[in-house]
Amino acid sequence: MTTYEEGTWLWKPDDEHVTLPAKVLSSFRTGSVGKVLTEDGEEHTIDAKLSETVTVCEEQCLSSKVDNLITLNDLNENSILHNLRIRFKLDMIYTSVSSILISVNPFKMLPLYTPEIMESYVQGIRGKDPHVFAIGYQAYNNMMNDCSNQSVIISGESGAGKSEATKLILQFLSDLSGRAATAASDTHIEQQILQANPIMEAFGNAKTVRNNNSSRFGKLITVKFQGGSIKGASIINYLLEKSRVVMQSKGERNYHIFYQIISACECNPALKEELHLDGPDMYEYLNKSGVTAIAGLSDEKEFDDLVSAMDALHFTPEEKMDIWKLVAAVLYLGNLKFVVDVRPNAEDGSKIENPDVLANAARLIGVNPDDLNKSLCFRNVGNRSVILVSYTVDQASTMRDALAKSLYGDLFQFLINRINVTINKDSSDSANVIGVLDIFGFECFVSNSFEQMCINYCNEKLQFHFNEHIFRLEQEMYAVEGVIVPKSDFADNQPTLDLLEKKAEGIFAMIDEEINVPKGSDEGFLNKACIRHKGHPNFDKPKPKACVNSINCFGVKHYAGVVYYDVKNFLEKNKDSLHPDVASVVKSSTSAFVLNVMPKELEASSGGRGGRGGKAKKQTLGSQFKLQQQQLMDTLNATYPHFVRCMKPNTVLKGNVFDEELMLAQLRYSGLLEVCRIRKLGFPVRRDFDEFYKRYKCISPSCADLDSLIAKLTEEGKLPAAQFQKGTTKVFMKNGISAELDDFRDEAFLFWAVKVQTVIRGCIMRLKLRAWIKVLERIRAAVASRVEKTLSDALNDVAELPFHGVHLQLVKDARLLQQRLVEEKEVAKLLTNAISQRDLDTLRSAVGAANSMSPPLVHDALSTAASLIVELEAELALKAELKSAIASRDKALIEELLIKAEGMNLECEETRQAAALKLRLEEEDEAVSNLKTAIADRDLRSLSAFLAKMGEMGLETADVAEGRKLEEQLLAEIQAKNAITAAITERRIASIESALKKAASVGLDSSCSQVADANALLSVLLAELACVESLQSSTAARDLSALEGWVAEAARLNLNSTKVTSLSDAIAMVSIIKNENTCKSELTAAAASADVSALSAALQKASELGISAGAEIDAATEAMSKLGAAAEMQTKLLNAGKLTVVEIEALIAEAEGMGIGGSELAAANTSLARVKEADALVAAMMACTDFAELSKMYAQARELNIESKYPTEFVEIKAYLETLTAQDKLVTGFLSAVNSNDIDTLTALLHDAAAIGFTGPAVDSATTELARLEAEKEILASISAAIESKDVESLKSLLASADERGMTGDKIQQGRVVADREKLVADTMAKIASAISSSNLGLLNEAFEMVIQLGLSGPDIDDATAARDALAAVDSAIRELNATVSTVSVKVYSKGGIVEGDAAPLEAALSVAREKGVPEDHADLLVATNLLTTMGLQPAVQEQCKAALESNDKKLLRAALQACDDLELNLEAKDTIKIQLKELSDHEAMMLEESGGVVDAPDLENVDAEILEKEREDRRTNSKNTKYRFWNYSNLRSPDDYAKGTLLGKKKVKDGMLKWQDNLIPKSLLNLNRDNSKLGINIHRCLLGYMGDKQMSFPATLAHDILTKGLEGPAVRNEIYIQLMKQLSHNPKPESIARGWQLMCMCVSTFPPTDDFELFLLNFILNKMEGLGAVKNYSKYCLRTLEGMITSGASGFVPSVEEISAYKERPPVLTTIELVDGQVLSEELPVTPDLNVGKITEICSHFLDLEDPRISTLGLFVYDMPGEPDETELIEPRKKVNPMVLDLQRTPRPLRNDDFLGDIIVQKARQGRNFKFVFKKKIFLDCTNGPSDDPQYRRLLYLQAEDEVITTGRLKINDEALLMDLIAMSVAYNFGEEYPTEIDQFFETECISFIPEYIRTTKTEDEWAKIVIDLGSSECANMEHHDLEVGFVDKLLKLPLYGGHVFYVKVANNTSKNLEPALPERLTLVFREDGLHILNEMQEPLHHYGFSDVIRWGGSSRQFSLVIWDAVEEATYELMLHTAQASDMASAILDHINAIMMAREDE
Repeated sequence: MTTYEEGTWLWKPDDEHVTLPAKVLSSFRTGSVGKVLTEDGEEHTIDAKLSETVTVCEEQCLSSKVDNLITLNDLNENSILHNLRIRFKLDMIYTSVSSILISVNPFKMLPLYTPEIMESYVQGIRGKDPHVFAIGYQAYNNMMNDCSNQSVIISGESGAGKSEATKLILQFLSDLSGRAATAASDTHIEQQILQANPIMEAFGNAKTVRNNNSSRFGKLITVKFQGGSIKGASIINYLLEKSRVVMQSKGERNYHIFYQIISACECNPALKEELHLDGPDMYEYLNKSGVTAIAGLSDEKEFDDLVSAMDALHFTPEEKMDIWKLVAAVLYLGNLKFVVDVRPNAEDGSKIENPDVLANAARLIGVNPDDLNKSLCFRNVGNRSVILVSYTVDQASTMRDALAKSLYGDLFQFLINRINVTINKDSSDSANVIGVLDIFGFECFVSNSFEQMCINYCNEKLQFHFNEHIFRLEQEMYAVEGVIVPKSDFADNQPTLDLLEKKAEGIFAMIDEEINVPKGSDEGFLNKACIRHKGHPNFDKPKPKACVNSINCFGVKHYAGVVYYDVKNFLEKNKDSLHPDVASVVKSSTSAFVLNVMPKELEASSGGRGGRGGKAKKQTLGSQFKLQQQQLMDTLNATYPHFVRCMKPNTVLKGNVFDEELMLAQLRYSGLLEVCRIRKLGFPVRRDFDEFYKRYKCISPSCADLDSLIAKLTEEGKLPAAQFQKGTTKVFMKNGISAELDDFRDEAFLFWAVKVQTVIRGCIMRLKLRAWIKVLERIRAAVASRVEKTLSDALNDVAELPFHGVHLQLVKDARLLQQRLVEEKEVAKLLTNAISQRDLDTLRSAVGAANSMSPPLVHDALSTAASLIVELEAELALKAELKSAIASRDKALIEELLIKAEGMNLECEETRQAAALKLRLEEEDEAVSNLKTAIADRDLRSLSAFLAKMGEMGLETADVAEGRKLEEQLLAEIQAKNAITAAITERRIASIESALKKAASVGLDSSCSQVADANALLSVLLAELACVESLQSSTAARDLSALEGWVAEAARLNLNSTKVTSLSDAIAMVSIIKNENTCKSELTAAAASADVSALSAALQKASELGISAGAEIDAATEAMSKLGAAAEMQTKLLNAGKLTVVEIEALIAEAEGMGIGGSELAAANTSLARVKEADALVAAMMACTDFAELSKMYAQARELNIESKYPTEFVEIKAYLETLTAQDKLVTGFLSAVNSNDIDTLTALLHDAAAIGFTGPAVDSATTELARLEAEKEILASISAAIESKDVESLKSLLASADERGMTGDKIQQGRVVADREKLVADTMAKIASAISSSNLGLLNEAFEMVIQLGLSGPDIDDATAARDALAAVDSAIRELNATVSTVSVKVYSKGGIVEGDAAPLEAALSVAREKGVPEDHADLLVATNLLTTMGLQPAVQEQCKAALESNDKKLLRAALQACDDLELNLEAKDTIKIQLKELSDHEAMMLEESGGVVDAPDLENVDAEILEKEREDRRTNSKNTKYRFWNYSNLRSPDDYAKGTLLGKKKVKDGMLKWQDNLIPKSLLNLNRDNSKLGINIHRCLLGYMGDKQMSFPATLAHDILTKGLEGPAVRNEIYIQLMKQLSHNPKPESIARGWQLMCMCVSTFPPTDDFELFLLNFILNKMEGLGAVKNYSKYCLRTLEGMITSGASGFVPSVEEISAYKERPPVLTTIELVDGQVLSEELPVTPDLNVGKITEICSHFLDLEDPRISTLGLFVYDMPGEPDETELIEPRKKVNPMVLDLQRTPRPLRNDDFLGDIIVQKARQGRNFKFVFKKKIFLDCTNGPSDDPQYRRLLYLQAEDEVITTGRLKINDEALLMDLIAMSVAYNFGEEYPTEIDQFFETECISFIPEYIRTTKTEDEWAKIVIDLGSSECANMEHHDLEVGFVDKLLKLPLYGGHVFYVKVANNTSKNLEPALPERLTLVFREDGLHILNEMQEPLHHYGFSDVIRWGGSSRQFSLVIWDAVEEATYELMLHTAQASDMASAILDHINAIMMAREDE
């Protein structure tokens, strides 16, 4: 029987905590009652029965410092559990079991992963606490040391933190890799590996009941290393839980990506337009589990992180969009609804009820909707033909889900493959690898399926691997080494693995077998499994109540416990295949992406149905998974494993909750208890002999070998025999003795280290002394050399001397000499510059400065300067002579002086002007001579050219006038000659006569060849005209003899019959007359002979010649008629030619009837053809309008001799032909006249055309050309006049008109020359005026060169000359002044400063400048004046610096430094002040750091607010100076210092010093000491992690670390701020910018910058306020907060990690809150992201000093305002609005207390709306509507009531009397005693605004005025102010809708069919205490329901749904509404219900 003594500890069983340590208060024995005290100080009584179960507890177990469980002396479940418990409560979540790490998920963010902590583990893990980084270090270190592959196996159940541990391991390995990588090998591969996690988590993680971010797949990430740096990686994924895509359990979610992409659509209109996605509640795959959001998680922000990760992994925009489309397609597939397809003649099937959803899904997949429809509703059962069998509704739904799962699974595999393409570029086999396995944890749910069996099988394999490594292999090693240890049993899970995976008999094999059995089923498999494994110890058939649906379940006894699996759908899930019909449709996709995503086996299966002899069957999912597991084991077995056991402390997923039962269960099934025991019994530490000897030899250096060392250590008691054993190759030790040996080793090292340090430190000091002596020697040598650079270099080394050598006289003398040498250098530079500039004033000034030095400067340049001064003075005299010669225009003198200047190599304005004048005078003489020659030669070309030249030179002489007159005469003669030439070409008499007349008018006679030629041609043309007229008259008279005579005359005149129609007519007429005469003779002879043949032949010939009348014809006809009827008929036939066609045809018919044929009938037919031809020809001629064609046809008619038959037609044709002939001649004349520019001829021709009525295009064109020629003639005449008058403006206009018309010629050219010259003159005069007005001497001299070239003179030029001389004098004075400024500046800005008298030269130069007229506002005079002012102030500043240095007072030092900066001085004292200030600041920072980083806040109670405001304004004004740009901060490192130590890319490092970068800085940006510089690097590492520039876990903890460092370490505050400025400069990543500004907001709320950095930080923020969007808003917030911080001091408060996390969800904002009357309650109130509406409501109540206990009913409302917001103010881009709600009025939105203003502002920005926040009462309950003694509360209620009734009229009052009372009360409340009593007063006070708008138009304003005035006498209007407030509200309390929340909606769907009254389309909903009121648009009540009748509500961004119980119908109905305020309505319902319930509780 055990006795428990007082004071001992024991383990007390506990119902809640399993077991607790308790201290015995009084001794007791087992089986008796005892009293104990637990650690929480509570006493407990242990009864007799319980005392039998207690066990002893060693006190060691009570310590949280035990971080390795095997070091526990009392090793049992209780001690292990308690150790984990107490460490967990202290946030010590890591504990080790030898080399195995236990990681307990804290469910909160802890500061365990900061850069400092990571840095400490990077340096080594010895002596460090257990940590996941230590596991990473061990794996990396082993790989590097042993060149062996490693693995980290992370296991644990869902929610235990495996994924986070994986990310931390990878992050640590990436950091190690980055340190080992060279610049050349930096490919960002580490970050790409880390960026793979957000992608895998988005698509492979989901919320489960156990974990909000549960990985629903396993992964092995193999990281490849070469040379210590990462070269690549690959990812293998295992068993994605595809069933989750289509179904989730209650309280769970689908994969994150679905919710993320929906959130993205809400703020990305383009994406929404492409995908058409709505809220998650609208999708069947998302809305069944009851959860669509995760508290504290922003799906939208997660989507942004996902996109950033994809960008980092080089996903293209097209790839991303294709991925989004496929995800959206899965959602649309889930919304496909199948209904029964009733078929009268066949079995019922299924069909899709919503084809629009089908079309969307098909569009996104890229397939035909009809094909997709068919594949989902039918299956093809035919092999060689298509035989379709319909699916049932359930089968179709299953097929739909199968397609969705297949698409999503394939997409996930594609993403893994795509990631591998990027991160696995280096596939070198020589690399070592570290594999990180993050596998799904053991799962056991209420209902477990095939997926859980696969997951648990995987865990069994890993447990077996764990057992192999930890237990079996360990015992085997002990046996091989001959080490004796006690046996320790462990649970071997090989039987379980055999049960699952054994060939043929294993469960996986049996499932595969059942699939291949015809009509195999889940039930069949279960029965066979139960029979085959009935006796297996690890197989169990559950009893009825053992699990849900036990009849369909079997159990497997896993290492973690029994799990029962429901076999439903086992076979289908194991098949994991898509029906070939559906696969075929997917394969037909037009999307290349979809085809790429499809796996090869899917492509193969879609090719056909397969069958015997077909393609190989697809491997089942179970077989695939088994193969994957075997490959995984092979991989792990080839590596050295490191185990991380993750444990889940509770199931509520909350921090600080430790569930002992849960933890104990995990300890048991994880095998950790057995691990502890075997490691405790064995020897955990083992070292090779050689390693042991080398490691511990330092303890006993005299030992020569291993055995002697062990013996020595044993002898000294340092290695007790019981604590170790020596094996065959290794020494085995217990942990404790190993640690002790290491301590002895450390002591030995310490001893020798001190010895070595003593020697080395002495050596170092001696080396330092030698170095100091060398420094002083170099300074002495440099002083002796008097070389400034050598001296500066030597003085740079004084920093190495003690106290910087300031106390050494040598250093002081050297610094004085340095100042002298710098001054000498500057003066020598002045001399050199003056010599190179050849400026006389500068030379004189520089020489004076050299001589004024004490002692005077001796320099080689002085003699050169003296010689140059003499030379320049001679040049100055020559310039004066040149000016005089130019003024007198003395050509000879100018030439002489120019020769002299050339000899002196002088080139200046004077020489250039003289040369220009000389050239001008020579050109004038030449031009006059050339003009005279041209006049004498009467050469028009030369004359025009030289006249133009004279005009160009501006010369006007008598010769010019004479030349112009001659030019006009010569031009007229040329025009006349051209007209004659044109007329001769035309050969028209009138034209020639007109041209000859014009020639005579200009004095041309027959001596002119053109005139003579014209006269000769005129004679010929007159003769031809007479001949033609005679031919025409003879032809008309048919006078043969006359015709023959005139034809002969025509031949003599060479007339051409083809061109002269009259001649051809005459010739034809001669032939006709002769033929007719011959025919007539033959007719006479035939008549006389009475011979039929002769008569017939003669008559036929007459007919052919067209002779149809005459005595001869008559005689022949009569003779023929006498010969009989036949003969008569023959005669008629022969004479048929004179008949018409009809007559001839009748005659031929008659002849044929008489039997007459022969030649006569043939002649008649010939006559018929000829008549037809003649008729056609005449008709064509009558219709023809073409002159050439008509002439041709007319000649043809003459040949046919048909004129006599058609006399009328021919008269008309002839007349028309003559008209056309005349017109043709006119057209020819037009062209000739236009070409010759003959206006007179063209006028005459147009007159002739008018005379004959000729119109048409030719005449129109000629008229236009005539107008053009006349206009051009007028222009030329005007140009001539303008040239004469020198009217430049007119000339410009005329030349422009000429250019538009394309006119050219000498006169145009002359005009252009004159215009160009006058433009040059005007430009020159303008240049002169500009030069004079701007006092620009150089410009004026340029203008004078043009004056000379143009030959200008006159009063204006004289005035300009005088101005030039004055400017030259000013310029001379300015040069002298600038030279003096340059000289004096050397002194002013030197290190030594100035002394008395140094300002005298500058004062003298300023006096001279003013005397010479230099204006006071001249820039150079201002510079000199300012410099003189500086010199006046400088002595006082120098004294101020001296005094400040002596005082060592920080304030005085800073003031002196500011004074130096203000004057921009560079004094030696300034540098000393900076050093002294830095030393003081460092000291203060050290003191402040010791005090915790917080100083007492200044006392502001007695400070005037106006003074504070003035200080704030001054601070802002000062900070805007560009000198406060942050790159000008004095404590910044130089770029060279910053890049010092960088081997490669040094220039890039320097250039990027103050620009954003995504890699780590090499050192701090500021000059900090070594420790703080190292801290600065870690700050930058945190900064990169928080801003997302590097992928790091728990970014909020990184920000927290930065803020803590800034608050506690003043020395690094400026470093933090300047790093933020750097990272926000040139940053290309919007998300990184946002995070950076968020951290800036936190920093300025936590700690201020140092005094000297304030203005630099303000400058940065103010500049950023000029930006756009979010940056502008962030910077405004920072400014407001920083100014408050500067005024009141550091807050001393660091935001919690949770508060920091809120910054990711929403931005900090400045918000203005108003009351309903527009009064501002709080302007620009800084609202942090964690500040919700409830807290802000409390702040508002505080501002108003509200005391009423009902302030909890108050709240914030957001009002939409008219207009659109400024785009620059938008935090995020606006989004499109649902068109269905565009015309719905938005009512004020009541905000819930849990809402955050940042969210509201972002939402309104997306909506593109202006808005404001209003503080007013939110909930009105009868129990809270009583009177109040709080005046502010009463006023709030009154203002709100007045706003509802009067201002907005939202609450309509139908009771007129009540409304009048309220109006009267409102007017009385606002005007009091000034209540309007007159109409004028009514209008002056705008009392009409007190009439609600909805009734204002019912009366005129005068009527309303009378009513209001009359109301003034009412009782309501004469109440006290207090009574008015109360009374107004009391009157409204009786109204049923007062205090309600109003919403305007449209009905989208109403399932109630019998609702009375029926609901219109537009409704008004009101939520108030008594429930829901449904009103129409006019606010007339329709229905009322209590909140108990509202069964369910909810909605999306577009719609809101209400499920209502209607008592009348005794049924529920759903009311679906269109609204943009769905969330507002839901909030109103919840707020009212909560308020009602709270009120009832209070009652």
